[in-house]
Amino acid sequence: MHLTSSAVSLLIRQLEDTWNTRLFDRSTRSLHPTTAAEEAIVLAERLLVDAEQLNTSMRAVAKLAQGRVRFAITSSLAFTVLPAILQRFSREYPGIEVVILDVGPDRLVPIVLSGEAEFSLGVATVNSSKRADINLTTLFTDRLCVICLKGSPLASYKVIEWAQLASHPTISLRIGSDLRAVINEAMARANRKFEPTYEVSLFTTSLAMTARGLGASILPSHLLPMFDRPSLVAVPLAAPVVKRTIAVITRSGRSLSPAAQRFVEVTQSAISQAA
Repeated sequence: MHLTSSAVSLLIRQLEDTWNTRLFDRSTRSLHPTTAAEEAIVLAERLLVDAEQLNTSMRAVAKLAQGRVRFAITSSLAFTVLPAILQRFSREYPGIEVVILDVGPDRLVPIVLSGEAEFSLGVATVNSSKRADINLTTLFTDRLCVICLKGSPLASYKVIEWAQLASHPTISLRIGSDLRAVINEAMARANRKFEPTYEVSLFTTSLAMTARGLGASILPSHLLPMFDRPSLVAVPLAAPVVKRTIAVITRSGRSLSPAAQRFVEVTQSAISQAA
């Protein structure tokens, strides 16, 4: 500690005054610790061990050797883009625990604001982009398409307008999904209505129905390459063009843990390479 004996004596007396307890019995030739001092030494040694463990743990967290990342994600993204990201992150940072909360789109913001998750991955809606209590970092933007059989009359178009869908059976995710929210927002701005023939909960269900000729699926453009559906083709929708932005949602004024920050960086890198 680089302290002189007189400085140590002063510190001991200050502790005795503070605690109102004698720590050492003194004589002209000897110094004997009291029972209180022995108890204090045990506690102090324990604190030193805990402090060293804390120091070691924090260094490991900073170096990404250990830690935890806890985030929320919608089921659609968890199904499509998350597996490849998790595979890469777990390979590069095996000591970090990953906790995934798959939630509905209406929970993406509240779960971050409550602190239950450090961040969310999901669709940035018009309403969420106007909020001051959250930050949105865009991961990618995709365009809605008509996904239909290659032999369908719709497949012959280079671009399909929403109005043209009125004479064709269509399949959409049901109200309450993040995708349907984006569609309804766009239709409201364009003063149009979209009423699908069928409503389903999952992308896979929609594509399976389309493959059976039950109708055209209204889905994001990036989905089709992720599924083994060689009989299907995607045609961009227009009038209006409907795009959705997938973003990282964080709480304003709050920094991410090293593990969470690195997970976001890996996510950005993986999506950039896949584009």
